[in-house]
Amino acid sequence: MMSHLVARGLRAARLIVLALVGLTAVAPIAVARADRFGLIAGGDEAKQPVVETELGPWLKAAGHEANVRARTGLTLDPYFSGTKVRWIIDHLGKDAPPPASLAFGTIDSFLLWRLTGGAVHATDVSNASRTLLLDLNTLAWSDEMLTLLGVPREVLPTVVNSSGVLGTTRGVPGLPDGLPIAGMAGDQQAALFGQACFE
Repeated sequence: MMSHLVARGLRAARLIVLALVGLTAVAPIAVARADRFGLIAGGDEAKQPVVETELGPWLKAAGHEANVRARTGLTLDPYFSGTKVRWIIDHLGKDAPPPASLAFGTIDSFLLWRLTGGAVHATDVSNASRTLLLDLNTLAWSDEMLTLLGVPREVLPTVVNSSGVLGTTRGVPGLPDGLPIAGMAGDQQAALFGQACFE
């Protein structure tokens, strides 16, 4: 009986037309890539102790924490990807391309880049807000935070709205070209939306 239901469900699924793609991912993961090299490095929770040892003390000792919280809404914590990006820049191998030629972002921006065949380097506000680099008042990259963490603006993705067409699929196995990618949100924000928490 169960196998019959599964088979019937699979037959029904074949009739569904995929209309668009939406993206969600764990927001604080940092990724560095170069178009010629693909994925260069990633920074996730596993690097937190190293990042904390190298970056946390001098940022806090210099008295930056209150201003960082006021500007970004976040604490100076290695969980957020801005410090991971700085760590990646400082630890690029000798054969890696120079930092200014790389593209940095959260994992959603890497997925969007791959899904669009390398055409779009962007992230939405909810993912950008978990980087320590976004000014919550302007919803744009903060010059002050970029200077503080030593991250070049030109390597960061464009910040876009969470809802709207960000690009279209191109060259993705299993997906037709031209499929709109029409939404992007961080994991926590996407979970709230999925549970209809609109107010």
